[in-house]
Amino acid sequence: MSQLNLVKHDCTSHTDMVHAVEFGTNQEIYTFGDDGIINQFTYTGNLLGEITKLSETFVTDCHRAPQRRIPTSITNKTQASIDDTLAIACTDGTFRLLTPKRFSKKTCHSGAVLCVRWSWDGSQLATSGEDGHLMILTKSGESLKVAKTESPIFALSWGASDDQIAYCFGNRIAIRLLNVSRKQNVWHAHSGIILTLDWCPSNGIIATGGEDRTYRLWTKEGLNLYTSRVFPYPITSIAWAPDGETFVVGSFNTIVLCDKFGWEKHLFHEDTGSIECLRWSSNGMRVAAGGCNSTLLIVDIPPKPVRWENYVVSQETHGHLNVRDVALDTTETIDLNLHHRDPNSIPSIQHMCVNAGHLVVVTQNQILSFEMPNVNANPPTSIGLPAPLIVLCVLAPNHFVIVSSSQAGLLCTVFSYDGKTISEINIGSYVSNTSSITKATVTTNHTFLAFIEGSDGKVVRIFSVQSGKQHGQPLRVDGGAAEISLSQKGKQSMLAIVDKSHSLELYAVRVGERMKVSSVVDSIKWHTTTDQLAVIMENALSVIVYPFGVFVDATSITKFRHVYPLQLSSNPLQLGGIGSAMGSGAAQTTANMHVSENVSIEHFYGNMVFYCRASDGVTQCVGTKPYGKMLHEAAENGRWEEATRLCRYTNDKTLWHSYGAMSLEAKELNSAALAYSSLEDVEKVKYISHIKDTPTPEGKSAALLVFRRKPDEAEKVYLSAGLKREAVKLNVRLFRWQRALEIAKEAEGESGGESQVNLLEYCVGLRKRYLGMTHKKEEDLEEYQTYTDLEVDLMSIKNQIKEEKAQKKKAIRKARAAQKEKRKVEED
Repeated sequence: MSQLNLVKHDCTSHTDMVHAVEFGTNQEIYTFGDDGIINQFTYTGNLLGEITKLSETFVTDCHRAPQRRIPTSITNKTQASIDDTLAIACTDGTFRLLTPKRFSKKTCHSGAVLCVRWSWDGSQLATSGEDGHLMILTKSGESLKVAKTESPIFALSWGASDDQIAYCFGNRIAIRLLNVSRKQNVWHAHSGIILTLDWCPSNGIIATGGEDRTYRLWTKEGLNLYTSRVFPYPITSIAWAPDGETFVVGSFNTIVLCDKFGWEKHLFHEDTGSIECLRWSSNGMRVAAGGCNSTLLIVDIPPKPVRWENYVVSQETHGHLNVRDVALDTTETIDLNLHHRDPNSIPSIQHMCVNAGHLVVVTQNQILSFEMPNVNANPPTSIGLPAPLIVLCVLAPNHFVIVSSSQAGLLCTVFSYDGKTISEINIGSYVSNTSSITKATVTTNHTFLAFIEGSDGKVVRIFSVQSGKQHGQPLRVDGGAAEISLSQKGKQSMLAIVDKSHSLELYAVRVGERMKVSSVVDSIKWHTTTDQLAVIMENALSVIVYPFGVFVDATSITKFRHVYPLQLSSNPLQLGGIGSAMGSGAAQTTANMHVSENVSIEHFYGNMVFYCRASDGVTQCVGTKPYGKMLHEAAENGRWEEATRLCRYTNDKTLWHSYGAMSLEAKELNSAALAYSSLEDVEKVKYISHIKDTPTPEGKSAALLVFRRKPDEAEKVYLSAGLKREAVKLNVRLFRWQRALEIAKEAEGESGGESQVNLLEYCVGLRKRYLGMTHKKEEDLEEYQTYTDLEVDLMSIKNQIKEEKAQKKKAIRKARAAQKEKRKVEED
């Protein structure tokens, strides 16, 4: 991660400490000082002027209300003006609402108001104060007291779903559920007073800091994920980035940039005094900080280095990118100034992504698409921004998706790498909170785009990339989806869904099937060029060679996976908090709670899997077997003999299972029989032989559907092809006697069919034979009691069926011979 870059250090605009800062919708910056002045700055730190002045009170905090509208550039703005709705906390027990039209105030606490926060949808405003009260102001103007403590509440933060609030008092943290009458969860978190708190909506982690001079990370259940070193001074402010991948910590003369696991990535020192407030810009590119010595500090956050195969792209200086080949140890430099549309400004990167041989760089006024690895061989494709605020950039093999803030909310624009707009998908009606748009909640491949709707994750929607229309019905996820990912290549588009309870589901998008495959999953990542899936589960790495195999051969996912050990840390993560826990669901100890290592997969390409350990923030690499990739390439190109030789050479059961499922999906029955015979699965070999002996193509398709545990679909194929006898026999074998009799009755009296067998007599005869073998009487099914006196010669019917099959095979062989002779004559 690159170091922080100082953009502006202003210490002259205020004469006393800067207690609060806030970014506006148009990325301008508001500052609130103890001198009573409210100033406005441009995005680059130039003072626009004074908004107003408060003479009777002091400001302690400020928060901007969320707005749904397109941000406009402020480069032409020459004087200060209000374009937002700001909630301002004051020491006189009031909060002020500063809007473009009015400036009002409301009394809500008996002491100073210490913190104020809008809900994510902007419908509620929460305040906390010195009196220990937690108050909520609804849209109707009603004030509700939701909590009362014996200590001042210095900080609060809304949960992602706007139905719960985290707040701190003394050395404790509490989670208050607003819509459920349940006891709140409270636990001891620090050894001193907690001064700051922020709850990330995208990853659900709570970050805290306090007078014990440490910052800590927590789950909402009270599990301590990380505890920092002891700093020289108290931690006075903390703030998560919009994408939830990093956060910043403020202390005396210090700003620390950390990854989502808590590990320090850069330490920035500047003469500011204690950092009282930290705020991120909406695009996650900059941080504004207010200091005790009347300082406004603006810091640029360079993009995180990105990796594709052997290449690492990073920003070392403004306007310059380095593309390094780690295998050959060579570096190529991209000068973004040569392609920048505005020659009077330095390009500032909002997003940087690399995948599938393309590098996409999003700056403040354009999108640049480079071809990898020779990035300077051809000029990049330049594309205008759909909107000034770009929330996310995701790359697929044939296109990339830009999620931007639009007039209707959020807009997904799909571009080809040569700059053409493929489609536009308005997701504003499904997702209102930009903080919930991350790479874990939005995914795309060569055909589809999928995203998680809402903060609860109960619905996943899939859209076609080409048409921009929704594909099929929305997927319901009872546990709430936490992460989704689409397979990147292959005939079958599969969507992997990890819910909030860490269960893994696979959804085959084209065929509309879904299946739960695992219950303890920490991280997932699809291979870049094949349909292999890497999964962190049970503190080990599992590479599922052919995930679609669970839909073809309904067996356990373990049949298709290779397992590799991980280099886990020797020191387990610290659990619980300090002292005893209070309330339901509070922190527990290692004696009664099992905790995984919290490992996340970063890349999966070639035969390498890169993962990052939360315990120490170190990225490790695991070399996987190359045979899965080789098997996929052989099967996709129809080289079945090569795939057979590969499986025989390795004699790996995982490869044989994958090969068998691939062969069945491609209807290569000889290869499938060979695979299952190598696995000594006699029953499946016999059934595949039965499929091969089936004379009609429709019969083979139906038999394959039966193999895949789809009897209803197989019955439809039989009936649509006029093979009613096979449909009756299928239902009899599944003991669905009523359905078999229904089909037989429907066929009774029909004439002109190929079969002369009386299906009603055939069905009744099979039922009587079953009753005789089980020594039962016809008492269970009323439908068959009518035919108890019907005399049926089942042996005669079977002989008739056998003769018909022989005649049908003979006719098929004769027709094939005639076609072969005809082709031979045409060739001559």
